[in-house]
Amino acid sequence: MARRTSPLTAWGGAASVVAGLGLLGVEQAVRSRLPADAAEVSSEPPWLLLLTIAFLIGNGAREVLQWSLRTYALSSDQLVIDEGVLTRHHRVVPIARIQQVDVDQKLTHQLFGLAVVRIATAGDGQATSVALRLVERPKAEGLRRHLLDRRAELHGAGGGAGAAPAAAGGPPPPPPPPPPEVPVLALTPGQVLISGLGGPLGSVLLVGVAGLLVAASVLVARGEPAGGAGLALVAVVVLGTGALGLLGAVLTAWDLRVTAVGDDLHLSQGLLEKRAVTLPRRRVQHVTVLDNPLQRLLGFATVTLHSAAGTRAQAAGSGAFTVPWVATRSVPVALERLLGGDWRVPALTARGPAAHRRALVRRTVLCALSGAPALALGPAGALVVVVTGGLGVLWGMAAHRRAGWVVTGELAVLAHGVLLHRRELVPLARVQSARSDASPLQRLAGLATLHLDVAGSAAPRLFDLDAGPAEELLGALPRRAAPGPA
Repeated sequence: MARRTSPLTAWGGAASVVAGLGLLGVEQAVRSRLPADAAEVSSEPPWLLLLTIAFLIGNGAREVLQWSLRTYALSSDQLVIDEGVLTRHHRVVPIARIQQVDVDQKLTHQLFGLAVVRIATAGDGQATSVALRLVERPKAEGLRRHLLDRRAELHGAGGGAGAAPAAAGGPPPPPPPPPPEVPVLALTPGQVLISGLGGPLGSVLLVGVAGLLVAASVLVARGEPAGGAGLALVAVVVLGTGALGLLGAVLTAWDLRVTAVGDDLHLSQGLLEKRAVTLPRRRVQHVTVLDNPLQRLLGFATVTLHSAAGTRAQAAGSGAFTVPWVATRSVPVALERLLGGDWRVPALTARGPAAHRRALVRRTVLCALSGAPALALGPAGALVVVVTGGLGVLWGMAAHRRAGWVVTGELAVLAHGVLLHRRELVPLARVQSARSDASPLQRLAGLATLHLDVAGSAAPRLFDLDAGPAEELLGALPRRAAPGPA
């Protein structure tokens, strides 16, 4: 039987018409009280007023018509959606092909008990995802559970062939019970707060505000209180803006919980905007572990699971999910609980001397050039260039020390970055292809950039790997990687 989403979808369009007409009425009432000469100057042509009213009514009618003509229906193995006003669209989504079913609930949705259901299948592009807007929350949760449970039944019965055949003359066997929901991990309020303060935004905010305050203090000490007050005001504005961003990050990750139901990972999080995301384990293509100096000091990292969903789904936030706080020492254990397998990473293999030289030269030159305008100050400017060049040397040494690679029996690991250190953990079974490229300067130094292509997301890569080891890896990975499910 065909169903529609909540009537509030249509009422929202009607409410926008009423609000628009109300504003026009207020405007006309205000103009009627103006003096005659002022009202004549500010008056609009009657045709423009009529056109505005027609646009508002037409837009509201379109919302109502779209809602009335959009229906969805469930059968034993399909989800059917019909929509469109002038051009009708008939979409059939096999339940056995569904990869993810997510439920999003913004604050305004929570006020009215509504939610958005997003259904994704394999592949990229708009045609592989469906969004049912403004479904009553109980119906949204029921639809999500039904689709995921029915998908599990179809996979258990042979990938969508239906239930197992019954004995001759007997009733069909009952469907198997759904697998139990197993808690995997949950974040406490304290961990969520620490993850926000120690995350990339918090670190950049602290450094930026500290720099502005130091500069303001220097100006005040030099007898320029106006400049110091201005920089202090800028620091307060930056601090306030950043605090709002941090508050948003904390509210987004609030009450984060991950459970496992069979092959599916279920992530729920959020306070003002609640999200329920489903990610099949077999769809996880690689894992990113991020940390910055403040996170390393506090002993935690951010872990992101990237799925095989296409770029559109990733942009919408359905192609990956992030756990913002995982104790650094517990990352392998957490990944084992989330995905199974062995995620212990041995010591990384460092890049060669040529990569070391290139890291030093590139960053020293970049930092020295950034300080070059100070040469206009005379000898003091030359000292600034020397200091900035020295910072480039330290930066290059740290960048080389923190970069490396290793291939275990199950994983390929690529690491790089200083302030934001990134480790890409790629199961060999998920590597679709491996490639390398080299710029002219890299070829002169005997270096190359290694890419590991995986489904859906951007390819993990490592810059300035010696050409010899890069070629050995390219030859070894196809032999060591077994084909895995997408």
